[in-house]
Amino acid sequence: MIATNSNKMKLYNQSLLLDCIRQGKHSRASLAATTGLTKAAVTIIVDNLIRQGIVNEIPSEEPTIGRPPIYLALNNKARFFLGINISRCGWSAGIIDLSGTELSSVLRQGYPTPRSFKADIASVVCELLAACGATADKIVGIGVTTPGPVDVKQRRILNPPNFDAWHNYPIGDVLDGIFDVPVYVENVSNAVALSEKYFGNARDCANYMTVLINEGIGSGIVIDGSIFRGHNELGHTSIYPYGKPCNCGNIGCLECYASIPALLEGTGFEDWNSASQDTETVLKEARYLSIAVTNACNLFRFEKIILSGSIQSPDDPILNTLASELSRRSMSDTPIIVAGKVTSDTLISATPAYDRFFTVL
Repeated sequence: MIATNSNKMKLYNQSLLLDCIRQGKHSRASLAATTGLTKAAVTIIVDNLIRQGIVNEIPSEEPTIGRPPIYLALNNKARFFLGINISRCGWSAGIIDLSGTELSSVLRQGYPTPRSFKADIASVVCELLAACGATADKIVGIGVTTPGPVDVKQRRILNPPNFDAWHNYPIGDVLDGIFDVPVYVENVSNAVALSEKYFGNARDCANYMTVLINEGIGSGIVIDGSIFRGHNELGHTSIYPYGKPCNCGNIGCLECYASIPALLEGTGFEDWNSASQDTETVLKEARYLSIAVTNACNLFRFEKIILSGSIQSPDDPILNTLASELSRRSMSDTPIIVAGKVTSDTLISATPAYDRFFTVL
């Protein structure tokens, strides 16, 4: 994407330069060549970032004729992001730095209520900051993830199944009243997809889908490097028209068959780790998933399908089995099937804020 030198696009250009520096070694000259900004504009923005302590200069140690280039690098401890994940099992919060390194985290187990969460969050953040030696003024964004659906623009949790206490809860506005930092609310499945883009197995592709498999099934779709904002609920697409009724109101939803609790029902297995050693169970899961994933692949051209959640081992036998099933069903080239790499709830939940810091808007 080509940048502009307009003063109105200052933040646009700054994000563009920061993302380039994040991705690799750059000098001022190479930043200008890569982005299309003038050398003068790059110098103004970079010098400002250096004054803020966000970027450091690193003299080249490579042998060269004449003046060696000065490279630029992020000062990873200059700014931080807070990640908050709220689930049906509890809530967690943690802090990451500019490199995506998790510095501290706290877990509160048990079904949370909005009241208990609001009462605890400020003290929890103080605890997190103390643990990593950071100060509140260095936090530049808060990411919040919850089960979907959520209203990203209004920063409101809508009506996730089995999450009644949080229905229509304005989590963004609530946190605005506690912290003076931008708050970004995201469906956890979309946040998983974003985290794989920055820190996981999607760093080398622009079009992919993550499938989050645990007590339910969620999905995140990335097209041309950005989250697809359509109504994205793979778990609530029907794979059997005369099947089980789903709590969403549909019939035969993928989640009724391929979520881990549904799959294990009546098998004697306690979790996916044990079930994945059984060939028949793996094949059953792969067939369920392949119906829904094939439908998605017939609508979008994905380079990768990334399985996350309970199914997240690079050696899991379902990867090859699902690839085989997709190859048999799909009209187009079969995408690469891989396990997700990002497992940290802190990293996943902080990624929406991290993304906004580095994304060209």
